[in-house]
Amino acid sequence: MVGEEISRELGGSVLVANVQALASSYSGDVPLRYLRPELHAEEVLVDESLPIPTIDMRKLFVDDDEMGKLHLACKEWGFFQI
Repeated sequence: MVGEEISRELGGSVLVANVQALASSYSGDVPLRYLRPELHAEEVLVDESLPIPTIDMRKLFVDDDEMGKLHLACKEWGFFQI
C-alpha cells in the first residue's frame, strides 16, 4: 500500500518504556527521523508598525463601528486586545 510506504519513509513509533525515559535520553538535537527537508517554511513578513486591534466590549452592542473592528480583527489578525 502507498500509505505503508510513506510511513516507512518517515519512520515508525519510537519504542520507549515511558515518556520520562524518552525525555532523559534527549540530546538536545532533533532526531533526523523528524526532519522534513522537502517541506519549506513560508517566509513570515512582520510589519511592527501595525498596532494590534483593540476592542471596547462595552461598545459592541451599541456601535456598529466597534462590531466592524471586531470582525476585521478576527478575520485579518485572528486575535485582539480587550
